Amino acid sequence: MINPVYDEFPMWVTKFITAKLTDGESTVDGQPAVKYKKFTAGLEGAYSYDMKRFYWRNDDKFLFMLAFNINDDESTLVAKAEKIVAEINKNFKG
Repeated sequence: MINPVYDEFPMWVTKFITAKLTDGESTVDGQPAVKYKKFTAGLEGAYSYDMKRFYWRNDDKFLFMLAFNINDDESTLVAKAEKIVAEINKNFKG
């Protein structure tokens, strides 16, 4: 996703990742926020094993998200994500 408000808020992508790490992600059913951990892809990233989601940025303009629908253990899932993200980052021309 490209930063939709880059001219007005160039740090939006960075703040998005920071919010995932500090506040988590709210759920629609009123449960406690889902917590995210640091993900070392790109410049900065966050992931949730419970949500099977990985977010990362390569600058302040582009935010990426990778989601899985598999039940691998956490370390295996992170390793798969790192491999996929490395390929995406290598081929991305923004």
